[in-house]
Amino acid sequence: DTHWYSPFAYLGTAALLGFAIALSCCGLFGMLLRIVEPSRVRAVAQTVEMSPLLIVAVLNTLNARGKSRPFHWPEWLPNLNLVLAVLALLFLGFVAFGLRALRSDFLSKIAAVSQGHGAKAKSGRRSILGALVSTLFGGPGARAGQEFVSKLLRRDIQIRRGLIGMLPSAALFLAAMGRSFKDGPFTASFSPLHGLPHIIGLLLFAVCGNLPNGTDHKANWLFQLAPEQAMRQFARGIHAALLLPFVVIPNLVMFCVGAAFWPLRDAALFSTYSAVISALYLSAEMNLITHIPFSQPPKAGRQAMSLAYLTMGGTAAAILMALQYFFLFKSTALIVAATVIFALTAALLTYASWGALASRMLFRLQTDSGEATVLYQEVE
Repeated sequence: DTHWYSPFAYLGTAALLGFAIALSCCGLFGMLLRIVEPSRVRAVAQTVEMSPLLIVAVLNTLNARGKSRPFHWPEWLPNLNLVLAVLALLFLGFVAFGLRALRSDFLSKIAAVSQGHGAKAKSGRRSILGALVSTLFGGPGARAGQEFVSKLLRRDIQIRRGLIGMLPSAALFLAAMGRSFKDGPFTASFSPLHGLPHIIGLLLFAVCGNLPNGTDHKANWLFQLAPEQAMRQFARGIHAALLLPFVVIPNLVMFCVGAAFWPLRDAALFSTYSAVISALYLSAEMNLITHIPFSQPPKAGRQAMSLAYLTMGGTAAAILMALQYFFLFKSTALIVAATVIFALTAALLTYASWGALASRMLFRLQTDSGEATVLYQEVE
């Protein structure tokens, strides 16, 4: 039976809980200011953002296991109430210690926190990867594009925020893939391994869609000094910066690990097929890059639109996974033929995407400098 004051008690409990959560966030921010350099607080805070999602995923896993096997408090541990009391005291001390950091000199650190990215000593060594990209993708302009995008992918707040939000889902997929890894990809039943290239495609979808936006967009004027031929090489370098970490490395790891558990032929065939499909995704999703990477300010409401697009992309990927399983993975000959056809398609689309991306970047540069509107002003 409920009492007349039950709704007020529930509301009061919810208010106290919200107040405690707010205090814990302030305390955590103060602790970060104490133990982390102000220029790196934003980067560390983004990593901490992922912790609630991971906690929910762990609790859901424990809850699913608890339905089949009830959890009992171990007898060798102290009383549960005592443990909760100690944790509550530790929480209060944590909050108090963190809030003390938000004192008068807090304002002096705000500029460094907002700017982020403290100055680091630069190494004078030349990158071997950069030299390889310059050789394979068409010159020093390609190397510049690869170095530029690779560095900012690791430090830009907007890209990191989008990728961190997808990490729990990726972790759950990797856990499901690990449970079925020993069975191999070419089994009679559906395997989570079949979704590897499509998960990579979704990650690339999120990256390419957010790549034009960045927190360092004020330096966009530097690209006005680049010649047109360099921008065409720069477009190839952007493709290389996405191809290596998202397509080549994951599938190379898949081949090395798969070769230890499966026949060498199966490991080579599946990793090659996965790499080709991932490259095909990348060649199509390069069209989402409408500006020079990191050259536009972040737009309000873009996160909600990105979530909607990712939902639609996930639905399309699920349909492709079903078609792949029912029509391709029934025969080795079909997989080989599909791999060859998709590889040729990916090569053609990639070549076309290089020119299209270079044209879009040049047009945006001309628009920003006013060159694209000169003709129309003369007619007027």
